[in-house]
Amino acid sequence: MKAARIHSYGPPEVISLEEISIPEPGDGEVVVQMKVLKRGGILVSSVAQPSQEQAQQHGVRAMFFLVEVTTERLKKIAELIDAGELATEVGEVLWLHEACHGHEMIEGAPHR
Repeated sequence: MKAARIHSYGPPEVISLEEISIPEPGDGEVVVQMKVLKRGGILVSSVAQPSQEQAQQHGVRAMFFLVEVTTERLKKIAELIDAGELATEVGEVLWLHEACHGHEMIEGAPHR
């Protein structure tokens, strides 16, 4: 698999396309690469309880978090985003016909 990798700060030219290996998780496991987080960062997973041992090794906090989604809560989140008080990072975008795959990903299926 090829991935865009950034090894230093700078202009777009510092981005390189590299071949990477994809770890294969075992039963009931999810691959989480905590090394991509900056020290002091926080990993929040809605898939599985992250390894606290790995989190300590990388100087980050890791937690499992799942919520009950309501219209009221989604409106509040949208207001925070619109006001610039909440920034988001989208990891995967799926078309509506791929919703089934989205649920499989939550259960640990590989992402693209």
